[in-house]
Amino acid sequence: MKKKCHINFLTLVVLGLMSAISGCSSSGSMTDDPASASGAEASGDLDGKKVFSSLSELNYSPTAEGAYKISPNDLISINVFRVDELSGKTRVDQNGRISLPLIGVMSVAGLTQQQLEKKLAQKLSQTYLQNPQVSVFVEEQTSKEVTVGGRVKKAGVFPLKSATTVSQAVAMAGGLSDLADPARVVLFRPKDNGHFKAYHLNLKAIREGKMRDPYIQGKDQVIVHESGSRLWIGRVVNVTRGLISPFSF
Repeated sequence: MKKKCHINFLTLVVLGLMSAISGCSSSGSMTDDPASASGAEASGDLDGKKVFSSLSELNYSPTAEGAYKISPNDLISINVFRVDELSGKTRVDQNGRISLPLIGVMSVAGLTQQQLEKKLAQKLSQTYLQNPQVSVFVEEQTSKEVTVGGRVKKAGVFPLKSATTVSQAVAMAGGLSDLADPARVVLFRPKDNGHFKAYHLNLKAIREGKMRDPYIQGKDQVIVHESGSRLWIGRVVNVTRGLISPFSF
């Protein structure tokens, strides 16, 4: 009987140690995926303060920004219904002007597509056409640009000629480098006071369809952080406080 009790006691000790080791192992695991991670890195909390803004604030439609205003160097396409001589593509010059047959030189910078259509129709109806039907399409928007930096293959500032998502912007920079962590991508969006809002994105989750791919706005900066870095959250905080530039990474 004594021998049997001794064996049972040893068994309980071993099982208790295995349970303790298992508990320590499970509590130490963490993922960078914002949708499933735990701790400050996932929630965006640092010293009880929120670091990242809500992803619901971002645009997931290419037209969500509102009406685009024509700028110098934009390429616009003008179509006047049944008047081929007045239709075609033209580039806005550095002074924000275009030159058109029968109309001559006119300023278009700062106008929306609809405003330019109305202005052209008014000018043509005054002397040449009755009830002209004019349509305008901005083919290249050269005033918008995105900065992509961090662990990408070709960091830099890239013009946005059409609606562009975050993953497409990273592709414009040559894609991720070998040291990049796709789960540590931050979109910095400037505010009116010169500071930035920060949005935590996961390129891997976007590629797998687990996270939506937001569209870029003009002057956005996308920074890809290094895998294994323990300092990236602190750097994000310094950017949002206006202490450093996003591109300083």
